[in-house]
Amino acid sequence: MWSMYLVRASQSSIVRRSALAGRGIFAVKAVEAGTPLFVTEAVSVGRAMLPDRADQSRELAQLVMWKGFVEQVLEVVKRCGRTLRLIYALSADEVPETELFRPNSKVRAFLNEKPDVGRILEVLDVNSLTEEAISAKKLGSDDGGCHGVGLWLLASLVNHSCTPNARRLHIGDHMVVFASRDAKAGEEITFAYFDVLLPLKKRRALAKAWGFQCGCERCVFEEGACHAEEIEGVVEGEGDAGKAVVRLEEGLKRWATKARERGWLRASFWEAFLECYKSEKTMRKWGRRIPAEAVVAESIAEAVGGDERSVEGGGGGGEEEWRRRGGGGV
Repeated sequence: MWSMYLVRASQSSIVRRSALAGRGIFAVKAVEAGTPLFVTEAVSVGRAMLPDRADQSRELAQLVMWKGFVEQVLEVVKRCGRTLRLIYALSADEVPETELFRPNSKVRAFLNEKPDVGRILEVLDVNSLTEEAISAKKLGSDDGGCHGVGLWLLASLVNHSCTPNARRLHIGDHMVVFASRDAKAGEEITFAYFDVLLPLKKRRALAKAWGFQCGCERCVFEEGACHAEEIEGVVEGEGDAGKAVVRLEEGLKRWATKARERGWLRASFWEAFLECYKSEKTMRKWGRRIPAEAVVAESIAEAVGGDERSVEGGGGGGEEEWRRRGGGGV
């Protein structure tokens, strides 16, 4: 049973303590955008058709899906002592050996004991992943109404960052985690738990809902920058997307920001950029004062990794650059 969980693992990553949260996965050597880091099959996946409307019927369907998922996991650990050991290894205070997660590992890690249901539920609550996450893309399903939640052992050790360098691709019960931008040796592998193409205040609120505060370099920069009040003024502007984008671009020149910092701030204002690119009227009004979509897509991809949303909109002018940097999948 164990051999099916981790189908293929790259030798370029290792599990160790993380400055972001507890433990994480780190690149042992430099990896290029688009490089598969590991391929894994879920211990279990619960799926269900959820109503589009956000009401009690949707909440009930989600609870039924979660209950079925938990029951499947409990059945698996009753039959497989190694899976039980690995699920326990996902407890917050433990930094498991990387070798435990390698295919055909020779490390003895079996538990011959009755599963602790309470402990398993705590692990699932923190480590389960949804197939419809902002950092994920799902293939192999033609039905957009089907939602899923599952446990992918090694992938659950990947921490969040608002400057993610990885994304995940779901194909059936399998997950491929791949680099969405170049990563240096020693850099932590991260993907986004929520939408990072948002201003700092909104990202803070989403992180709070997840139970943590993001301390990535982008959040630290945006929070501590001397021009933070001016940025906030753009966010709380008059609702004119073109005006907000022009004010931001003028500010980027005055503030003498570095390339990555410009990418971070443009990512925070992506909704405003997108609104501009979709409006011929806005583009005619502001003309050359708004950068070309390809320029902004490249800037965002360099700073926060590939995201297909940065090529949707006006004419998709950034698609070639986005795909070159790993946003187009594996």
